[in-house]
Amino acid sequence: ESKQISSVPNAMALFNPVVDTTETGWKGGPKQLGERCKEISPFHFIRKDLPPTIIFHGTADTTVLFENVERFTRQMKQNGNRCELVAYQDQEHGFFNLSKNKANYDSTIEKLDQFLTSLGYLNQK
Repeated sequence: ESKQISSVPNAMALFNPVVDTTETGWKGGPKQLGERCKEISPFHFIRKDLPPTIIFHGTADTTVLFENVERFTRQMKQNGNRCELVAYQDQEHGFFNLSKNKANYDSTIEKLDQFLTSLGYLNQK
């Protein structure tokens, strides 16, 4: 890793993310990660001054429950971070894939563009 370039992200765009790798947030966590499940859990490392974040998540996701990203978003905001949760009603895991639903794909791309534009990474149209 180059010491001249920071590995810290400037922004995060998360799609159906596992934000809590413990039993509370992801049933597979302890089974797959063992004792390290809390050690690598993003939820357990929320603090002030984290990168601006946008999360795209379906409310019917049974792989990564929607309530976990709601909890993550609340905690991010309570710590003074910008965190936007874009909920897709009745959509399951991977709803944003072009092969599943073009309208959802287009919607996530549009909202992601708006988010990146608000941060100055894209020019306004």
